[in-house]
Amino acid sequence: MAPPPIMCFNSNEILNAASPLRRWVPGYEERLEIVIVSRNHRKANSANQRLITICLVNRQQKDVGRVDECCFFQCGFHIRGQSREEWILPYPEVRRIVRRDDDEEEIIRLLYRDRRTFAIGHGCAANWLGERPYKVSQISTDSMPTFETAGTSADLNDANGAPIRVSMRKLAGLDPHDNGINELEYLLQTYSDWINGLEDLDSRTLPVPEDLRGTARILIQRCIQCLDRMKDGIAFLKSDTISARHAREAFRLANHAMLIAQLRASREVRIPQLQDGRLVWDKEINDPDPAFPHPTKGYWRAFQIAFLLMTLRGICEPSHQDRRLVDLIWFPTGGGKTEAYLGLSAFTIFYNRLAGLAPTGADVIMRYTLRLLTAQQFQRAGLLFCAIEHVRRLPENTLKLGDKEFRLGMWVGGDATPNTRADARSALSRIQRNPDSENPFVLLKCPWCNAKFGPLQDDSVQHKGRGRKQRPPLSVLGYSSYLLAGRRAETVVFRCNDHRCAFGYTPARPGVNPLPISIIDEDIFDAPPNLIIGTVDKFAMLAWKPEARTMFGIGPNGKHSGIPPTLIIQDELHLISGPLGSMVGAYETVVEELCTKRDNNSIISPKIVASTATISRAEDQVKALYAREKVTLFPPSGLEASDSFFAREARYDDGTQKPGRLYTGILAPGHGSLQTTLARVYAVLLQYPAVMPVIDGDESDRDPWWTLLSFFNSLRELGGAATLLVADARDYLRVIIDRHGLQYNQIRQLLNIEELTSRIRSDKIPLAIQKLEIPFSRDARGYVKDAVEVCLASNIIEVGVDIDRLSLMTIVGQPKTTSQYIQVSSRIGRSQDAPGLVVVNYSQSKPRDRSHYERFRSYHQRLYAQVEPTSVTPFSPPAVDRTLHGIIVAAVRQFSPLAEAKTPRPFPLAKGTALRALVKTMIERRITTVDPEEMSNVRLKMIQRLNEWEAWDPTEYGGFGAPPANAPLLHPAGSRELVDWKGHSWETVNSLRNVDATCEAEITAYYNEIAQEVPS
Repeated sequence: MAPPPIMCFNSNEILNAASPLRRWVPGYEERLEIVIVSRNHRKANSANQRLITICLVNRQQKDVGRVDECCFFQCGFHIRGQSREEWILPYPEVRRIVRRDDDEEEIIRLLYRDRRTFAIGHGCAANWLGERPYKVSQISTDSMPTFETAGTSADLNDANGAPIRVSMRKLAGLDPHDNGINELEYLLQTYSDWINGLEDLDSRTLPVPEDLRGTARILIQRCIQCLDRMKDGIAFLKSDTISARHAREAFRLANHAMLIAQLRASREVRIPQLQDGRLVWDKEINDPDPAFPHPTKGYWRAFQIAFLLMTLRGICEPSHQDRRLVDLIWFPTGGGKTEAYLGLSAFTIFYNRLAGLAPTGADVIMRYTLRLLTAQQFQRAGLLFCAIEHVRRLPENTLKLGDKEFRLGMWVGGDATPNTRADARSALSRIQRNPDSENPFVLLKCPWCNAKFGPLQDDSVQHKGRGRKQRPPLSVLGYSSYLLAGRRAETVVFRCNDHRCAFGYTPARPGVNPLPISIIDEDIFDAPPNLIIGTVDKFAMLAWKPEARTMFGIGPNGKHSGIPPTLIIQDELHLISGPLGSMVGAYETVVEELCTKRDNNSIISPKIVASTATISRAEDQVKALYAREKVTLFPPSGLEASDSFFAREARYDDGTQKPGRLYTGILAPGHGSLQTTLARVYAVLLQYPAVMPVIDGDESDRDPWWTLLSFFNSLRELGGAATLLVADARDYLRVIIDRHGLQYNQIRQLLNIEELTSRIRSDKIPLAIQKLEIPFSRDARGYVKDAVEVCLASNIIEVGVDIDRLSLMTIVGQPKTTSQYIQVSSRIGRSQDAPGLVVVNYSQSKPRDRSHYERFRSYHQRLYAQVEPTSVTPFSPPAVDRTLHGIIVAAVRQFSPLAEAKTPRPFPLAKGTALRALVKTMIERRITTVDPEEMSNVRLKMIQRLNEWEAWDPTEYGGFGAPPANAPLLHPAGSRELVDWKGHSWETVNSLRNVDATCEAEITAYYNEIAQEVPS
């Protein structure tokens, strides 16, 4: 093979060029030309600094019959100076004229000052030498760019390399010789030393520019403020006030419960079989002793326990300034955010019980945005609540914690869980008759012992009778009918069928309570659990369900009968944006009021905690959503993006980077369509794991790469890919086999393909996730067993899919936002034992895809800095038109006496009434904080709505059945409005997610019938 041609250009020639320089490539005259364009730029520090564009141009005339012969494939070039010195400067940055030290743009400039762009591709990508250079000596084109993002580690070591760990066991009081406080103080001292090391800006390895030193000092001050709050948390636990004594005990109990939950956590499911009429389980119950130290489990990550210490005062003292402060956990995906706020939830629940506050509603309300995420986190919370209830039942705790059990509830709507007890009984009956019926009961295994819940589908448990198979008497595990004590109502509860489980049940043990978990709306309203997990869109039901007041501790008289919810947790805050964010922000007006108790001069409002891995301009979003002026991001940033003390880039002891997540970009403009490219990419990625060499014959090495997770931006694109896998990809697998001389029996069959989208039933989603957790293995004949080969997914996987074994992904088209891109690609490569490979397939017909491809390295080396700010406008005119009447009705129905909340007449908001003043003040107070410029518009709309209600004088509020003859005050958005109503009914949402009405198309053959009726 001939060596590539070398072309030399004189620097003076380039600097002084008044027009583009053009030269033929040696050996390719009249065919390939190099074109160099040299331009001045405004921010050049000297006349020798230029912006240079270098192009390789095919000058051959297009011949329709010989297009391929006129093309050059796999072209590229390298640019370097003859001196081999570093002479290429970074691309000039855009500097704002008006700037402040605390602007987010300035913070990003500081944090990512070591990640510069040296070139941008045009029809290709660009690359340069070095990990994070200041200047470079060489630049090259790249047709298949790659970039490896560093993994994040939450494991800390001190200056001597010893791990910094905080033991839950010690903090739970299970070590007679150590209460764990010394470990907390050592963590804080190490953090203090790290902060001190930041303050000497002149001695840093990476210099801080003079114009960013004010920004650096602001970041250091934020770290100091967080440290002070942690120290205050420890001081509070050590103090001798009544509140502190309760907090100290609640802290101990919360650590005990979290320890038990962590020790018992497992993805395994214990499978039953019927033998001689009784159930036998394939695995024994894992019952670890929390008092016995475990080598890896039972330890807080540093940021988790630090966050808990920071928030203690805000939970225990309603008048403390921290109560109105929104604490936002900002940590990379998979870092352990869930454990941090579950620990805070356990502390809050124990503290309220010990302090005798006894809320009549929920202690904690935890909200998510997606049903998949809600279901997964509900199962994790279920284990914690079993642990909390186990701790309550211990003899030494029953006196101080009382006989009332701690309970968990899920409030997400009829599409996922039953709304009524009758719905639940009907669903259970259907599953007992047909195991393939939809299962709305969410839990698929016992949270405590991992015994299987749900229908028994194994042939081994089928009984034969009268010539055909029948369902056995025990056909469904874990769900059973239950007569509520003190009433005649019958509901469905969770009961473990393994009698050896602490929450197990057999007829011989009739006194055993069900699992402390409720998912039926009626059960939740009748006896609100301590923690309610729901989706944000469900809170639109406040306008339709006056009985929902009980969750907020409001009694039949419309007044708080105890304390309102102490803590509100919002997970994945970045998802509450756009139309959903505006709707949620509007309904937060009434949610905040329901969670606030006003007595004389005292105001008890909830503590708000949120979490996210990707966010921009958090202060603006929090203000628009929650009307809170102050927000603290935790952990606060250091002076480099790679180190915030609590989260650092994962590196070896010698400083080299540990394997992270490798991104690869593919753009094939020569292919007629993206589908052609996908067929080849799928075939290559799927075939290699089948033939890859393994160490010492260990087939488990194939497991991380065996399952391909493929993400699509739309269901339309996903549907096309499903057909592609069946046809084109399989055909190209045969091409690979022939090209590489492989045996035919080595070809991937692609028989086990799953789908994770909104198109599948809610109850099938957890089952699909369980299938993805099945590792690669072979049976006795050498055939691959049950491991999924390909999973086609939509944005449903953006959050909540935590499967460590997955390491291979394709993304088809650049996702709409950087936040979504980060979240989706973070579904793989979560295990420390196997890095991740993300192959991004860009569309040649989309300019945005091409732009991301051309800036591949620049984009990925500053990935978190590219997150776009979200838009939340709860009081914009369109949002007000859709939500204001719902907010008004929700306030009336929740704060009125329950009997009056059933009917809209007489008009409850007459002038001079206390309820009208409450509604007016509630809304105007919110607008004053969030968007005061919209005050006049909202006032006019509010007067219009009140006048309409009074003039229409409706006889009922409305519901979800058949439309009544007389106009109700409300009718569901998207439902049919009768002509006889004359427009005297408000279209009102019952879900904050489905903002617009939808319709379904039906294919009909009616036109054929009409054609036949036409006389000839």
